[in-house]
Amino acid sequence: MHRVYNSAFMNMLKDEENSKYRLTIRNVLEFSPEILRRFVNFMNNPDEKTAVEQFGKGDKYLGICLMMATMPGLPMFGHGQIEGFAEKYGMEYRKAYWDESVDQDLVNRHIGQIFPFLRKRYLYSGVENFAFYDFFTPEGHVNEDVFAYSNRAGNERAIILYNNSLRSTSGWIRISTPINMGSQDETDLQSRSLVQALDLRTESNVYYLLRDHRDSLQYIRSGRQLADEGLFVQLAWLSVPGLYRSRRDSRFRWNLGPTGRQIVWQRCA
Repeated sequence: MHRVYNSAFMNMLKDEENSKYRLTIRNVLEFSPEILRRFVNFMNNPDEKTAVEQFGKGDKYLGICLMMATMPGLPMFGHGQIEGFAEKYGMEYRKAYWDESVDQDLVNRHIGQIFPFLRKRYLYSGVENFAFYDFFTPEGHVNEDVFAYSNRAGNERAIILYNNSLRSTSGWIRISTPINMGSQDETDLQSRSLVQALDLRTESNVYYLLRDHRDSLQYIRSGRQLADEGLFVQLAWLSVPGLYRSRRDSRFRWNLGPTGRQIVWQRCA
């Protein structure tokens, strides 16, 4: 596969040119979704300033890093990025000249907030089931600062939402932006609903459990509600719900896994 180094990811998200980068994704999906799979997304490289200098070490860095970990394509981490190193590197440097210590707090935040997604790259790297959404506010306009997308693989599903802005917001996602389901020569643009993209059942007695990865809070939504209304979300700086399919039935009961983060269905005796 011929890879494409996607510098727009770094530059546009750093400068919060969110509408421009959303348009980039939309244009790719309308032309050939397979191009997304070829992208190498990165936050720094030997020719650029370090990730720490460009994005800092706070929520903005972690939010964009999470996008890098969950978008189709290949995420590329720079030298010393996870450790929080600020010294620039490259072929012209024979050795490190700065005496830097590992930022263990930043490493721990990667372990808790980024690495779980990297372990599931099989869920995020493909484009066959990828869908990109407009985020509609209660006033009815699209908030271009919010990146909302979903993907699935096998029985696993995920919805990612990231607000690349200092302004909090709330709104709905329901219908995807157009995706070319044909070829580059014979375009067939189609939009999919959230339930179609995630292959969800829409009966009123079927429920889905959503877990917010950041605070582990869990929410229940019926398949019927997701089909009719979509998903309503309140976003501050960063909110990352993960969607897990669950079925409410009198023969089943709910149990939390040992870490409190995984939902396990167990048949009652």
